Amino acid sequence: MHTTNDSTDAAWQDFTAVTLTNCLLSGIQKINREVTIPVCIQRCEETGRIENFRRAAQGLEKGYQGRFFNDSDLYKVLEGAAYSLSLYADEELERRCDQIIASIAAAQQPDGYIVTYFIIEHPEQKWTDMDKHEMYCIGHLIEAAIAYHMSTGKRTLLETAIRAADLLYERFGPAGEPWVPGHEEIEPALYKLAVHTDDRRYSDLAAHLLSRRGKGYGRGTSWNTPGWGTAYSQDRVPVEQQQRIEGHAVRAMYLYTAMADSLSVVDRKDYRDALNRLWESLIDRNYYLTGGIGSSRSNEGFTSDYDLPNDTAYCETCASVGLFLWASRMLKLNTSGKYGDVMERVLFNAVLAGVGCSGDRFFYENPLTSDGTHHRSPWYRVSCCPTQLARFIPSVGNYLYLVEPGILTVNLYAAGSAHIRWRDGGVRITQKHAYPWDGALGFRLDDLHGRLHMLKFRIPRWCRRYAIRRLSGEGYDQSITNGFVVLTGSFRSGDEFTLTLEMPVQFVTADRRIADNRGKTAVQRGPIVYCFERHDNDAMWDRISAGAFSSYTLEPLDFGPGQNGYRIVFATDQHPVTAVPYFAWDNRTAGPMRVWIPGSSVDLPAIAHTAITAESNLYTYFEADRYLQQPHHDRSVRSR
Repeated sequence: MHTTNDSTDAAWQDFTAVTLTNCLLSGIQKINREVTIPVCIQRCEETGRIENFRRAAQGLEKGYQGRFFNDSDLYKVLEGAAYSLSLYADEELERRCDQIIASIAAAQQPDGYIVTYFIIEHPEQKWTDMDKHEMYCIGHLIEAAIAYHMSTGKRTLLETAIRAADLLYERFGPAGEPWVPGHEEIEPALYKLAVHTDDRRYSDLAAHLLSRRGKGYGRGTSWNTPGWGTAYSQDRVPVEQQQRIEGHAVRAMYLYTAMADSLSVVDRKDYRDALNRLWESLIDRNYYLTGGIGSSRSNEGFTSDYDLPNDTAYCETCASVGLFLWASRMLKLNTSGKYGDVMERVLFNAVLAGVGCSGDRFFYENPLTSDGTHHRSPWYRVSCCPTQLARFIPSVGNYLYLVEPGILTVNLYAAGSAHIRWRDGGVRITQKHAYPWDGALGFRLDDLHGRLHMLKFRIPRWCRRYAIRRLSGEGYDQSITNGFVVLTGSFRSGDEFTLTLEMPVQFVTADRRIADNRGKTAVQRGPIVYCFERHDNDAMWDRISAGAFSSYTLEPLDFGPGQNGYRIVFATDQHPVTAVPYFAWDNRTAGPMRVWIPGSSVDLPAIAHTAITAESNLYTYFEADRYLQQPHHDRSVRSR
């Protein structure tokens, strides 16, 4: 390994060691386990996704059901089931997964090839179109296989994935024929497989595939589609020369995730520089307040800088998960809180919005304004988003803690406990709090062995004031570094800490180059972005304006089992106006919704000193209390 970064020994804690309890995320994981994963398996059966493997195993010709990439949906559900099984034993779910895995293994051809569309329908077209998702499907197979092996110890799916990866290495590796995957995903999967098997060939193959992009090797459907071309698949220039995000949002996120993964193997300044440019391009010019990305339906991706319309925002759920994964790799490389801030925003807004509170209805697209015609669906012909959520939600615990020898970094806040391991040491950490609804957080250390000399807690950029206190034990040194409060000292079992993050309601304004948001205001509290539904505000729907608010109260809101939080009720001279968390919209009576509401454009010098720019320069935050204390004619929020 050739690297110079101080944090390269950092690792995300294994998902099997983290248990969430009595919090928003644990409630959503419960619904995912009891509803979402079973529903996705059922839909995969009903739509022929499982039957395709049976037919391929039987050597049947013709009769394939669905889109050519449907294998990937089944793999993603299996990955989610594996994560869930690691947290909660479920004999029936494991038995069902074993049956499905047996069908997958039986469908694999002698050379390791396993994409059922081509096995059944068009065997003569294998490896002829780089955009037919063959490597994409195998990438999701690999990720599912690793998760299932880690969770259950069973190797059938892992051996299937290894044979498929070996085929790719022999045919498309450094000594093989050129190939540029139209839809990236194989690359991060190969880096995972290299670590899991301790076989450098797989990371070599991933690096080789990255090196092929932008050099004229690409060919296939995407490259020939008018308006798409090489940019759509991030193949216009070599990856190290890319200056701005472009093309299909999900593909871009998986590419950047793989580039970051590659730096854990071989450090390259040109890759680091490119990733930093691309990060800035996304977060400071193409990033929605909700954490959603990809504004255009036509290419499911990016257009021009600051083109962030609300009503036609595409913001594919899969792209939000992809951004979370990329941000997690950037944090691992750089240990900067700005990446954790993005993870938090994306998780609590764009990602959670993708699944309804009942767990069985989904969003593919996530606009920030709706006229009442956008609703959740029980399934999609292209169902990458429901299955993406099925695999992502139970894995969230993996991203709470970043671990280095003797150093524990707390990145995301969720009540529960985790058994942390590092070289020659370990500790159990427990979080007790009601985050993201309350900023009073408690932590306790137990079962400490080895030396723990540094604790880091991320301070979100939306938080203007915080306080941390050690309740027992010796003193410690405290500092702020890259968005983390760092405690250095001698820690031991039984140590307890409190971290208080001040969490006022905030009004948000947008960079005036975002045309749709000029003269408008959004509402946020802590990491939660709020929206206004006509369901709650019919009497005031056409008159909602930030300038009309005189005060606010927080009122309890029950989203479902284990999902209790707050709505914000604003007082006006007429009827009260209610805001609910964006992730929970369209769970009741169907109707219009908006995140950004009208607000006048006068200056607010009295509250200017309370302005905060969070992880993105696109948005500025003002404390609502300061704003509401002004004379009525000044109650307005200015666009930048």
